[in-house]
Amino acid sequence: MRPKLQIALDVGSVREAKQILTEEVLREVDIVEAGTLLLAAEGARAVKELREHIGAQKTLVADFKIADGAGVLASMFFDAGADLTTVIAAAGPDSMKKAQKTAAERKKELQIELYGRWDLELAKEWYQLGLHHIIFHHARDGAHCWNAADVEQVRSLQKIGYQVSVTGGLDKESIRLFKGVPVFAFIAGRALYKSAEAAGEARALKKAMDI
Repeated sequence: MRPKLQIALDVGSVREAKQILTEEVLREVDIVEAGTLLLAAEGARAVKELREHIGAQKTLVADFKIADGAGVLASMFFDAGADLTTVIAAAGPDSMKKAQKTAAERKKELQIELYGRWDLELAKEWYQLGLHHIIFHHARDGAHCWNAADVEQVRSLQKIGYQVSVTGGLDKESIRLFKGVPVFAFIAGRALYKSAEAAGEARALKKAMDI
């Protein structure tokens, strides 16, 4: 099955996000993400307004990278209309369990976003807590060239049992590195919404996924 295409909206207002999410763009993407910057600027209201804008059928992520207050924050985003929300890898096990419990109660999903130091033994512990979706991430603060070692790390996480999404400065060439790897979703932000023709760029990225 082809990986999903997720658009990450790290913009400063819901108004900007809605301008990006034209009908044509929405036809091309599978998942819409209220990015961390948007949530910092607008709060859970951004999730509510995006849900109203995109409708009930499209998957919506609240990418807050929760570290603490996990049950309360997860509830806010799920109740506003998110299907998934994220916890940061640095969150403690109690926070992860609270967020996961909140997600399960609402039949929603939780994702761990990898930042900073982590290893496969820690990833196995998270999996045992009931968190089964992980985001392999290269941060926006820095430069990175995707390579074969990244692909192997993704494969290692998949062997544990995770669904793995991939993000961080992705383009058509880096997506092609993952040929034959069952990535859940490729997440693109500025590559899409700063493109001269966002829907066309989305189609090009999906074509790269099909190779």
